[in-house]
Amino acid sequence: MLDAGLTQKKVAQDLNISISSAKRWSILYIKGSSLVTKPRSGKPPILKPADNIVISKSLGKCRQSTRKLAQKLKNRGNPVSHVCVYRHLTEFVDVGSFKRQEIPRLSQKNIQDRLSFARKHQNWTVNDWKKFSGHTSLLSSSLQRHTNKIIGFGQRISNMFLRYFQLSFQKGFMCGA
Repeated sequence: MLDAGLTQKKVAQDLNISISSAKRWSILYIKGSSLVTKPRSGKPPILKPADNIVISKSLGKCRQSTRKLAQKLKNRGNPVSHVCVYRHLTEFVDVGSFKRQEIPRLSQKNIQDRLSFARKHQNWTVNDWKKFSGHTSLLSSSLQRHTNKIIGFGQRISNMFLRYFQLSFQKGFMCGA
């Protein structure tokens, strides 16, 4: 095309490439070099195709840590780091970090029971809580710790317990048990 008298800009538009690529190709053409790109230099891949299969199949069985997979490959005669295994998993297998599924510590029934208890005892005074003979020492020990603070501010002890239970339900964990 350049021999036909076209400019590099026109050649770039006709071939749908950038002008800098057209310039680079014209220089290679003038030198008589090939336009075929040479293989890239750099570090060759550590993982062999057989190792890729081992990693992919081990993921199908159960989720494993990258350190365990690296140890498995080391036992097969290919010592690789866990970082190399992680890079392979994220780039080629499209698997991210393993995250355990969070299991709520309280069932829905436990949440409802605790909330109903808190609502039922919402208006209790300090003396009512002192007379309370429930089978949990949590309430009495918590009461002894917080009584002076609550009475000093003129608040009722029941509001503290209701707030305490509601916050524990929102966070999804057992409070003190």
